[in-house]
Amino acid sequence: MSAPAGTKKISAYGLHQTQIIRQKIVQDIIEYVKKEEYGKCSELLLIAVENGAVPLSEIWQPLVITIRQQNGAHLLDSILNSISAAEKNNPPFPASMERAFVELDRGNMTQAYASLMAFSENLGSKLALAHGYRGTLVACLREVDLRRRHTDVFFEASGFHVFSLSESVEFVLTKDDRDLASMFSLDDARVHLEKALALDPGLDMFRAIYAQVLVALDRADDARVNLEDYYKKCHDLHILK
Repeated sequence: MSAPAGTKKISAYGLHQTQIIRQKIVQDIIEYVKKEEYGKCSELLLIAVENGAVPLSEIWQPLVITIRQQNGAHLLDSILNSISAAEKNNPPFPASMERAFVELDRGNMTQAYASLMAFSENLGSKLALAHGYRGTLVACLREVDLRRRHTDVFFEASGFHVFSLSESVEFVLTKDDRDLASMFSLDDARVHLEKALALDPGLDMFRAIYAQVLVALDRADDARVNLEDYYKKCHDLHILK
């Protein structure tokens, strides 16, 4: 038995009003953060989180900023743990993802990688962002690791680092070579960047680093082909000629 027509109209109207209220709450929270009015922001955040008025992912950035300002960075870990425990069935699991960014802020790239690896293989296994950030971090960690193992003089003499494909673009990822030992692999970075783009083809923020990884793997033609559709949408952004 179908619901009366009037009920459907009321439901649609109620949904519309809920969306308006949600947008207003998010706008007010962002505005309070901009004005550094963290007391008012925390009150509104508490209402939004407790009542479920706004999905956590929509207010995540101001939430973390407010926690840091009011409680100090030393309490952030325990708060993230509490939120993580409550969000296990609610993707995109922002608290679990945030752990990696907290470690990056602290300069602990290895721990950030461990957090992202655990997340991308479990809760975030189907999240494009999790794999995209993991691939990006692996590529960056490889560069850091190579700098620890080899001197700048070595790189200048070897020709492994910083090579150009056009007049305006230089690729700063070190070429893949069996003589360069590292704990981190360009192929690992490639796999996760490809998975991110497969899960979400519109996630263009990772296309530049993906192109650089392919070029460093001596696959410049693949990088060029992969970016052809992207160029059609973004004529002003040139990664490869």
